[in-house]
Amino acid sequence: MQIRGKYREAAGTCQLFGAAMVDSLLAALFPWACVLCGRPGAGIDLCAACLDDLPWLGADPAAQVLPGIDGIAAVEYRPPVDMMVTALKFHRSRVHGRVLGELLAIRIQELLQMNAVLLPDCLVPVPLHPRRLRSRGYNQTTLIASAVARALDLAVEPGLLRRLEHRGSQVSLGRAQRMQNPAGSFSGSAAVAGRRVAVIDDVITTGATLRECTRALLDAGAASVTSWAASRILTDQMTRDQAVNGSNV
Repeated sequence: MQIRGKYREAAGTCQLFGAAMVDSLLAALFPWACVLCGRPGAGIDLCAACLDDLPWLGADPAAQVLPGIDGIAAVEYRPPVDMMVTALKFHRSRVHGRVLGELLAIRIQELLQMNAVLLPDCLVPVPLHPRRLRSRGYNQTTLIASAVARALDLAVEPGLLRRLEHRGSQVSLGRAQRMQNPAGSFSGSAAVAGRRVAVIDDVITTGATLRECTRALLDAGAASVTSWAASRILTDQMTRDQAVNGSNV
């Protein structure tokens, strides 16, 4: 899906994100610059052309749900989105976390206008194990969640979910291994009891991690759990990658 012309004006985009006077001042001091082509940004660190040409997913929530997940994603995980996620996770480019969060906020704003989504009480980033967090220096999903929170005036509460085990990267794992890898990896805090939560992730692949996060939060007493991800790998893309690489993603 391409959203041509919808975010052409910087002023409109600023209104979308509820930018205050301080944001205008910061924008004057540090102008938006497209992370993909370097041209001036349009109220976001993407230019209007690159923003429109992203592989946007359809806004219908029913078209986005994976089995066992109440979920929403903004864009498809393919070029140039995959490059943005890689830069964020492995090359310490935090600006990509903000941009991915703003793309997710655009999608949520669309769904709010359609009365197709309810805002949660808080956002919970998918946590990293402390060992991985020390190695990377930051949690990429917290950066995404922070951008969404600023846009939608929500709280980010990372302490409501904890990763119990360090099981290494899933990049080289096949689909079956990815489905099993997160089992038992998360624990919810009692402080989540009675609250409506949106779990924030960078990429939905099989959905196994988000299903396990959902289970942990519901077991801890959350009233409801939904999953919001910046991007999603589609089933046909997994099939193509399997044919090329000899294994599932």
